[in-house]
Amino acid sequence: MKIKIFYTSHRQITEYKLSSYLFNKSEFFKKNSDILICYNNDNICDNDILNECSYDTKVDIIKVRNSGFRNGLLTSIYDCFEHFKGYDFVIHFHPDVFITDEKKLQNLLEEEINTDNQIIVDYHPNLNHNTHKTYSTDFFIFKPNIYNFFNEVDIHNPCIPEEFLYKMIDKYQIPHRKIYRGIECAHHNIDDYGLIHCHDLSRIKSIIDGNKPNNGW
Repeated sequence: MKIKIFYTSHRQITEYKLSSYLFNKSEFFKKNSDILICYNNDNICDNDILNECSYDTKVDIIKVRNSGFRNGLLTSIYDCFEHFKGYDFVIHFHPDVFITDEKKLQNLLEEEINTDNQIIVDYHPNLNHNTHKTYSTDFFIFKPNIYNFFNEVDIHNPCIPEEFLYKMIDKYQIPHRKIYRGIECAHHNIDDYGLIHCHDLSRIKSIIDGNKPNNGW
């Protein structure tokens, strides 16, 4: 299995240092994946990120155009699409999403590698007033043979990325799997796939030190 872990960011630096510590605890991801970090901030450079992180695998860093808060993620994926060729999966993360348990993600990938599904998306029952017309974009997984619909961003009338992802999957009837990460609010809690989306980096440092937080910590 060949995996590209793909981060998109604007200003985050310290997050990569912490995520690399957790990544390096995972024999599965060290063996099967490499890292692509994509950022769009003129005030930082590649070395600012490289000097912080210490992933035990190949790391590439790319600076791309800044198309704004709503479109930045989507155009970054479109601009980097050629880098995904030859991989079985691309796992997209925002830098404040951290892997705390490799086995749960590993099981998900092994279940999906031979299916027709081209994208794995996280839906949250409480998003968008329970209409389910959004998919989370802080974490999702796709196969590089998916149609690159990310060029269909409307720069003049952008919707939120979560809504765009839902619309494109529906528009092109892309085979997909919906997962639910299992908690009412993913922020600050370790979810059912071993991930934690957390803006308080002291909590992540605590996990690295071996002090696993309880939900609601």
